[in-house]
Amino acid sequence: MSPRPSGPIGFRLFFNRMSPRRQGHSGVKNARMSSWKRGANPRKIHSGKAGFSLPLVLTIVAVLTTAYVFSLTSLIQLTETTKLAQTRAEFERHAMTAEARLSYLITTEPFCAALLNIGGPRNLAGNNTVAANTCTQAAATESETTQVVLDSRPYFFFQTQDTASPYLAEIQDEAGLFNLYYASSDQLTRLFQQFAGMGDIDATNLAVEMQTYLAESTTLHQPIRRPAAIFSRLPDMADYITPRMWNTLSDKITTYSDDNRFNVNTAPPDVMGVMFNIDPETAGQIVENREGAQNQITRLADVGLISPTPNRAYTFSNGRFRFTLIDPESGLTYRSTLILTPTDVSRPLWIENPRTLVTTPPNDVDPDVVKAFPNIPDLSS
Repeated sequence: MSPRPSGPIGFRLFFNRMSPRRQGHSGVKNARMSSWKRGANPRKIHSGKAGFSLPLVLTIVAVLTTAYVFSLTSLIQLTETTKLAQTRAEFERHAMTAEARLSYLITTEPFCAALLNIGGPRNLAGNNTVAANTCTQAAATESETTQVVLDSRPYFFFQTQDTASPYLAEIQDEAGLFNLYYASSDQLTRLFQQFAGMGDIDATNLAVEMQTYLAESTTLHQPIRRPAAIFSRLPDMADYITPRMWNTLSDKITTYSDDNRFNVNTAPPDVMGVMFNIDPETAGQIVENREGAQNQITRLADVGLISPTPNRAYTFSNGRFRFTLIDPESGLTYRSTLILTPTDVSRPLWIENPRTLVTTPPNDVDPDVVKAFPNIPDLSS
C-alpha cells in the first residue's frame, strides 16, 4: 500500500482518485475532452431524454395551426353569412318599396278586365261618358308604362336609376288561377295529371279526397288561405305527390272559398286548359286573341268556351293580386297577396302571406320586350 500523499498536492491527487463523485465528474470531463478531440460540440451532453423536445414542439405547432385554420374558416363563413344577410335585407327593402308602390297604384288607379290602367279614364258615379268595357290607354312617353297586365308577365323593377341588373316584378290576378274550392272532380283530376304527371287512378283518388276535404273545410276545418298549406292538411297527400312538386303546382292554384270568379282575361293557357278541357293550341290562341286593352273577353261564347260551372263570372278580376319580386342574380324571391277591401274605410287594402324564399330565376326573359315597372303618376301635372 502506497503511503498517503501529504500536503495540498498529494491530498488533491488522492481525492481525485478515490472519491466516486470526483471520479464521475472527471469521467464527464474526460468524455467532453474526448468529444472535443473528435470534433463534437463540447456543450452538447446526451442524456436519456434525447429527442423528446422535437415531437412536443411539432404537436404544439400542429394544435396551433389547427386552431388558426378553424378560426379562419369560421371567420370566412361568418363573413359569407353576414353578406347573405345584408343581401337579403337589401332585397327585402326593395321588395317592400315595390309592394308599396303597387299597393298605391291598385287603390288609386282604374282597372280593366285584364290590366291596371294607370292614368286612364275613370268611370265615376253618374258619369256615363266612358263605356264600362273600354280601357283607353293614357298618354305616356316611350319610357313610361301606363298599363300593367295582370297575367304574371315580368316587368323590370329598377332599384335606382342607374341599376344595371334590375329585379323582375310579376303581378297575377288571383281570379286567373285555378280555385280548388270551386273545382269539380274531373277538373282536379286534369290538374294533377297535367301539372304533377300523375296517372289516371292516382289523380282520380287524390281529386276525390281533396274535394271531400275542401267541402268539409268551411265547417269542420280552418279555412285555407295559402295553397301550400293543403299539403300538410291532407295526411295521404305525400302518397301521391312530393312537397316540391306541390309547391310548383301552388303557382297555378288559389284557395279562396268566398269568391268563385274566374278571369279568362288573365288566366295562363295551361290553367285554361284544365278549367275548360281544351288543348294547348286552343288555349294559346285565346291568349293571343285577348292581347291588347281593346280585345278583352266579355263572354265565354266569344272565344268558343262553355261554362263548366253555372252561375259563375268568368271575365273580370276578384280584387286579389299575387305579387312576386325576383332577384335574377341571387334567386331571392318575395311573394305576397294584395287584397282590395273597398268597404273598409280605414284600410282599403290588405297584404297576406308575405314571405321571402330562394327560387330558380327565370332564364327566358327578353330585355327588349320587358317593360319597366310603373312609377306613381305625377299628381301635380
